Formats: sequence, C-alpha cells, structure tokens
Amino acid sequence: MKKGVPIRDPEYSTRMDHLAKGICPSAMGYHNQGHDSIDKKRELVMLGTNMICMDWEPFMLP
Repeated sequence: MKKGVPIRDPEYSTRMDHLAKGICPSAMGYHNQGHDSIDKKRELVMLGTNMICMDWEPFMLP
C-alpha cells in the first residue's frame, strides 16, 4: 500500500481457468440504489448498502 494501489489476491480473481468463491461485494457493488441521507444536526450520514457476495464460475458458450 506504499503506492496507494490495492494488492490483488489471485484467489478472488475472475478468469476463465479459475472458480472463485466468496467474492465480496458482488458485481452489484456495495452501494444500494436508494438515496443517501445527511443529518447535519447529528452529524450523521446514512447510506443504503448491500452486502452480497458471489461466486464466479467461468464457462464457454459454443
């Protein structure tokens, strides 16, 4: 993290020769489609988030 670039773990990489399990967050992302809200009086930010994981199973189409 000295350069500010994330280190990729090959166990969770999506490629055609590898079944990756437990990728979090999923391809849907972590942020929900709802609106965010800010309460300035309480200095509170509220976000609708998703915590959905997924498996990546590669396959070839004919």
